[in-house]
Parts: sequence; structure tokens; C-alpha cells
Amino acid sequence: MLKKTFLLFISFIIIIWCYSLVFWSELIFTKNINFVSSLSNNIFLDSSKLSSNIIIFNSNFDISNYKLYSSCNITSKYINNYNNLYFFKVQYKDNNCNNPNLILKNWNKILVKTNFELRLINKSYLFNFLVDYDTTYLDRLKLSYENKIKRFSIFKNFSNKNISKYYKYLVGQRKFNEYKYKLNLVNSILEWRNKKYIVPVFWYKLSRRKVKIPNSWRGYRNNYTDGIHHWWDIDTSLWKEVISIDYWEIIRVVNNFDYVDLKKIKRWKNLTYEDKLRNLDILRWNQVWLKTTKWDVVFYAHLHTISSYIKEGFMVEAWTILWTVWISWIPDKSYNDYHLHFAVQKNPYNINKVGLYDIEDYMKWNWYFKGNTANYIIGNQWNIFDT
Repeated sequence: MLKKTFLLFISFIIIIWCYSLVFWSELIFTKNINFVSSLSNNIFLDSSKLSSNIIIFNSNFDISNYKLYSSCNITSKYINNYNNLYFFKVQYKDNNCNNPNLILKNWNKILVKTNFELRLINKSYLFNFLVDYDTTYLDRLKLSYENKIKRFSIFKNFSNKNISKYYKYLVGQRKFNEYKYKLNLVNSILEWRNKKYIVPVFWYKLSRRKVKIPNSWRGYRNNYTDGIHHWWDIDTSLWKEVISIDYWEIIRVVNNFDYVDLKKIKRWKNLTYEDKLRNLDILRWNQVWLKTTKWDVVFYAHLHTISSYIKEGFMVEAWTILWTVWISWIPDKSYNDYHLHFAVQKNPYNINKVGLYDIEDYMKWNWYFKGNTANYIIGNQWNIFDT
């Protein structure tokens, strides 16, 4: 019995010793990989220079055959290493990528402790913020970018391939190029703010008829909207091209209107202002909204067919053909004149809402010439449009 107890004790000691050996060997010989930093926190997807980045990992073993992985379309390349620091280059190939996560991968084995994020940026992303600032703020931002470009210009032509040794120079060069990218966008917005809007139908001018301009009375719908025409109507011939009146982004597309949708109109007593705006939005039928360089939002409405390439987030240039005029069919199916129905909503400039406006915010913005008389509007349209 004593002998058996002794053997059990010895066995227990051996097991403890083995576990200890394994534990300490793991502690001593564990392979450690850690994300250290990147050349920049940003990836500018639509820039040939700035859609790549350099990523650094610290590792106590060779990871030169590893690659970076993303759900986006990227390429990954090992560059070199220095004092356990391993340098990789990642290049983004997808302009529409929206997943910021990256991770280091060894063949099919994902190393979960190596994940990190880069901020994915394109012109559309920056535009949504910049155009909501007033011109005074953009002028100050321009000056700030110009000063920073001047500061980092000593790095702009750096080309040494020894990345590990001269990494800080590459950081300076990256900052130079990023500020230059942002400055170009600000300059473009400021340049266009000095120009008038284009009349949105080729070879046509804005109407001088009082029933076709903003603020004309629409009493027949006063019980479910505000009863006011916020828009210009441009009477045209069939198939006339409708164009973008200014640069930049399509922010809303409604292309699936059905007459059943008219049943969604609320006709309660004591409708709120918001209720009336939503009712008016239904009456717009198919529509496209364009955010312009002047902070404003243009509503094109009563559209029949919208081109398949016109999508939210799509960047357009002035004079871009968006669609052609056809029968609007609003307010009823027998309504068969040809015209473009459009409004320009004025950005109120609220610094607390920069980049945060939503669809209902845009509908609440005042339209151009709200509250002005017909004679005033007809006499001053040229201040806004190149008529």
C-alpha cells in the first residue's frame, strides 16, 4: 500500500514537472507578432500615389513570407526588415472598398493578434464634409494646407529605397502628398463657388412665367403640403437632355415610383411641417439629388427614366448628361406635358451638422428665393444661373 502511494506521488511530480516544462518553454519560445504602425492612417482610394501604404510589424521570428489580407482587392508585398521590424507594402485596387480591416496571414492561417484598421478615403468622402463649410472656413483651411505643404516640401522628391533606415523621410513625403491632395479638392470647390449654376436643360433658359418659378401658389394641394411651388419648371420638347448644373456628388436616387405610392400621402388634420414635406417628396415621383460645390442640394424631380449609371455616391462634372425629358405623369396619368421640375435648396451652414445632414434635413433647407415676389425672382435669376 505504501509502495503504491509512493508511486502515485512520483507520478504526480512527473506530471507537474512536464506541465511546467511545457509552460516555460512556451513562455520562452512563443512566436510573437505585433502591429507597430503604418506610414499613414489613411488610404486615398482614388489616388495613384496614396492608395498604397507601408505597414510595420514587430516579430521575434521570420515573417517575410507572410502577406496582408483584406476583404477588399489589395496586393501585399514584403519589403525588408531591421531589428525585428518587418516592413510590408499594401496597395488597394478597389476604389469602392469600405472595409478598413487588415490582418497578417500565413498562407491560410490568420494571425488574429495582427489585425488593425486604415481609414479609407475618397473624394466623395471628403467632399461631403468640405462642401458643408462656408467659404471663409475653406479659405482658412486652404491656408493651413498651404503652410503644411511648404513645411513638408523638403521630402517631396525623396526616393531612397532603404525604407527601414529612412522611414521618417517617407512619413514626411506622405504628409506632403496628403495635404496636396486635400488642397486640390478645396481649391476645386472654391473655384466652382465663384461660378454661376448652369441651366439644367441644353439650349433652354429659366422660365419667366410666374406659375413656373419658385413661390407660385399650388392651392389644390394646400391641405396636404404647404401649397407652395418650391421649384422651377422648364418646359421643353421631348427627349431634351437634362444636365448637371454643377460639380460633384449624387446623394439620392429614387427610381421605383409607382402610383400606389400616392396612397402613402397623409391627409390628416393638423399635419406637421415634416409631414407636409414627406408628402411633397412622394409627389416628386422619380428623382435625383445632386450636392453641389456651393453647399446646396439640387432636386431633379418628376423624372421618367433614370440612367442605370446614375447611382448614389456617383461623382459628376458640370454639363454631364443625366437623362432626357419625358412625360412626367404627375399629378395624374393624363398629365402629359414635357418639362423639367427642379429646385435648389440652400445649405444653411450649421457647423455642428457638417457631414451629418440626412434626407429630411435637405428637405427642410430653404429653397432659393423663398419668400421673394415673382417679379424679384424673374429679375434676379441671373445672379444664380448663367442665363
